[in-house]
Amino acid sequence: MQPVFPHTRKACSSSSPLATGRWSKPAAGSATPSPRSLSALFAYLNFVSLRRRLIFIGASIIVPVIANWLRAYMIVMLGHLSGNKLAAGVDHLIYGWLFFGIVITIMFIIGARWSEAPTAGPGAGAGAPHTAPLPHPCRKGLGVVTVGIALLATAGPLGFVAMDRDDRTAAPNLAGLTLPAGWTEAAAFTDWKPAYANASVERQAAYTREDRTVGLYVGYYHNQNYQRKLVTSTNVLVRSDDPIWAILSRNRAKINAKGIPPSIQTAELLSKDITASRLVVWQWYWINGKLTASDVEAKLLTALSRLRGQSDDSAVIILYALQESATDALPAFAMQAIGPINQMLDATRKAR
Repeated sequence: MQPVFPHTRKACSSSSPLATGRWSKPAAGSATPSPRSLSALFAYLNFVSLRRRLIFIGASIIVPVIANWLRAYMIVMLGHLSGNKLAAGVDHLIYGWLFFGIVITIMFIIGARWSEAPTAGPGAGAGAPHTAPLPHPCRKGLGVVTVGIALLATAGPLGFVAMDRDDRTAAPNLAGLTLPAGWTEAAAFTDWKPAYANASVERQAAYTREDRTVGLYVGYYHNQNYQRKLVTSTNVLVRSDDPIWAILSRNRAKINAKGIPPSIQTAELLSKDITASRLVVWQWYWINGKLTASDVEAKLLTALSRLRGQSDDSAVIILYALQESATDALPAFAMQAIGPINQMLDATRKAR
């Protein structure tokens, strides 16, 4: 096993063999933002002499390097001692942010002990009346603001830890789907399956009514991370190396129905086997109760949901039918089934 730590700056890497595996870690750089810009601002606001400013900025360059060595060592040991249960994935980013906040806070507290008050204006000379040093207008609240900035750097990761733990409390289990009147479950009419990887739970079935048959695929994603997420370039209707199916065309269609986005993604698929069958596909997303057919909007809705402290529960909804019956079958099923489908997804989210 080789846990790889994601980092934001390009660096050479080294590896350390341990009993739990070979750990790869950055030799320079880290997954945390650089504190140098904040330190330069702090030095400008708190020190008057150039000498003190340069000393503090120099310390802000040296101290984070040493702190980064300690961070890397602690993360590797956390993963090693926990049997690769901690600090092997997104935890690396969380611990890096927490460590960043702690280091910045300590540096600012120490620097504040040697802060200087601004001197009198340039007109004050030997003959000028003696005046006390001019107080900085924001001096009283500067320490509070500075510490507040450092604490805010840790507030986000701490909130993420709480949400992440809440997400992992229960694995999702798709609720039952109440079939619309007149529709019954039928045998699969095609071997095609959307290429959506690592879904938390998924369901694919075919439904028929009279001479209309429609397929339904729902891929439900919960507690999304680097390995498991809904919207990604690898989650597609048909992979480029698929030996049987190919995408002939893509388009968008306007749908006037409650519970469906006003514009959805459509595609036509061709089977390259002897049957040469064609499928018409409708696709859109359900993001924590909101509907969209846009990949970009789906990502934004997921991010906003997390920022509000809500879950990242999301799903892709795909309807498909044979080309010769799709014009009638897809709208008929969608109009009747979209309500039960949305209720199924809402019930799944609430049941965690």
